[in-house]
Amino acid sequence: MLPKAMAYAVVAGVPPVYGLYASCAAPALAVAFGSNRLLFTGPVGVMTVLVLGSLHHFAHAFSPAYIELAASLTLMVGVLTLLFAAARLGFLVRAISAPVTEGFIAAAALLIIGTQVGPRVGRAAAIRAFGYPSAGVPGGGSRGVGRPGRSRPRPLRRVHCHRAPGPAALPADTR
Repeated sequence: MLPKAMAYAVVAGVPPVYGLYASCAAPALAVAFGSNRLLFTGPVGVMTVLVLGSLHHFAHAFSPAYIELAASLTLMVGVLTLLFAAARLGFLVRAISAPVTEGFIAAAALLIIGTQVGPRVGRAAAIRAFGYPSAGVPGGGSRGVGRPGRSRPRPLRRVHCHRAPGPAALPADTR
C-alpha cells in the first residue's frame, strides 16, 4: 500500500511523502470512526486525477502554492463529506448509473497512463495537449486548456502566494 500511495501522490502533483501521510492517516481514522470494516480507505487513483485536474490551472505541480491548494482542497472535501454524512445524503450516490461510474474510472486510468508513460520514456506527456501537466516530472508542463480554433493553448495564469506561513488559504492572483 505504501508504494502505491507514494505513486498516487506524484500523479496528484505533490511530493511522495504526502502519499505516506495519506496512507497512514486514512486507515487510522477509518478504524476510529468507520462504520464498515470492509471499506477500503487510503489514496485512490481516481482522487489523484481529480486533484490534478482541479488544481493544475492555479499553480505548478510540486510548488508550495500547489501543495497548499491540495491541502485546502482535501480539507474542504473532508468537511463536505462529514456534512453529507450528517445530513444522511448518501442515497444521492444511487442516482449515478453504473455505466457513468465505469466510464469515469476508465477515463481516469487513461489519464494516469498518459501522464506517466511519456516522462518514463524520456518524452513529453501526450496528455499535455489536453491541458494537464506532466505530473511525473516536478514542475512539468503547466499550460492552459486549448480552445478550438486557437493555434496554441492559452498560457496558465501565474498565481503567487504573498503571506506568512500559516493555515492554508487560496493564493492571491498577481499578473
